[in-house]
Amino acid sequence: GIAGLMVTALLESVGVRPDLAGGHSYGELVALTAAGVFEPADLLDLSAARAEAMLAAVGEDPGTMAAVSAPLADVEALLPADVVVANHNAPDQVVISGPTKAVENAVEVLRGAGLSVKSIPVAAAFHSPLMAGARDRFAARLSAMSIGETAFPVWSNVTAEPHADVRDGLAAQRQVKAVVLPEAQLGDEQVGL
Repeated sequence: GIAGLMVTALLESVGVRPDLAGGHSYGELVALTAAGVFEPADLLDLSAARAEAMLAAVGEDPGTMAAVSAPLADVEALLPADVVVANHNAPDQVVISGPTKAVENAVEVLRGAGLSVKSIPVAAAFHSPLMAGARDRFAARLSAMSIGETAFPVWSNVTAEPHADVRDGLAAQRQVKAVVLPEAQLGDEQVGL
């Protein structure tokens, strides 16, 4: 987070200023801080509060995640009920998330169907039902924060629209909701990752 703010400050020192910003998951906090919503010191507090809320939510099995190189519909058709699509990053790339054993089983099923799957070393099953308990805890911390106006629009990675209510938008990341980039919003453009 702080490294992102330092790059932003460096670019601003030579006259390069953003017209808009967005950040994926944790990066959204950094983008909002760069836009003036939070002070840099607040970013450190929010980073710790976010991590604590998520780790407290997962219990004994923090879960895991895996990246799958395949269209969303192909992946969803093969997933067991306890594994979710956490991110739809590109037309042919999604990330799955859930309890450790369930994701391990899903990886076997997906590979068995001929899909390319890579386990992701993560601290928890982010953007999955295991994170649901983090919402209220993180929202409580956000409610105590001073929030400024954005110097430029910051796009939410939950709604794919500029933030209207920063507190609600950030807390929504902790809900049982995937971070999705719908193909409809990509239009004819292809996104290379």
